[in-house]
Amino acid sequence: MLGLMPHQRRRLGVAERREEILAAARHVFSTTPYSDASTQHIAETCGASQGLIFHYFGSKSGLYTAFLEDSSRSLASALRAALQAHPRASRNELLTQTLEIYLDYIAASPLIWAAGRRGGEEPTETINFRIAQRDVCIEELRESLSIDDAAGTRAVSGFLGFLDAICLDWVDEGCPGDQRGLIIATASGALTGALAGPNPA
Repeated sequence: MLGLMPHQRRRLGVAERREEILAAARHVFSTTPYSDASTQHIAETCGASQGLIFHYFGSKSGLYTAFLEDSSRSLASALRAALQAHPRASRNELLTQTLEIYLDYIAASPLIWAAGRRGGEEPTETINFRIAQRDVCIEELRESLSIDDAAGTRAVSGFLGFLDAICLDWVDEGCPGDQRGLIIATASGALTGALAGPNPA
């Protein structure tokens, strides 16, 4: 169980209690497929009641989506911090930094990252959230890499699909650290080539 036993617990404010439930959800959803996870298990993990989980998040799917939103905010913050720390970096340098952080994110919760990309069971609100996040990711990549044309946007969209495919293989292999360099080089090369356009005949 995370934290204190129920009879030892101190009174928490709304924000603290909500974060504690999210921490328990992070632990459970990162190791258990959505369909197999239960709010009872999450409640036991943090010493709360199922009723309290439903009070804060409405349902199991609401808690799952809130967990993904929280994780996505953490990823976005890390990416922005890295980009702001190197404002004069080249496009290739920025792309490498972005991919390094993204691989860290995947390795931290591979089951969660892979779930929505394998067509596994997820609630509709979560699927909609993932679609919206992909659109945001495309826009942020376009902005950070200074891509401002339709062809470049299509290249970024295709790049994300390609990146998902090779990262799924990486997850299936257990996210080995010695493969990170190859993934970054392959993905960077794919986007660079797509942005360059077809070679003249």
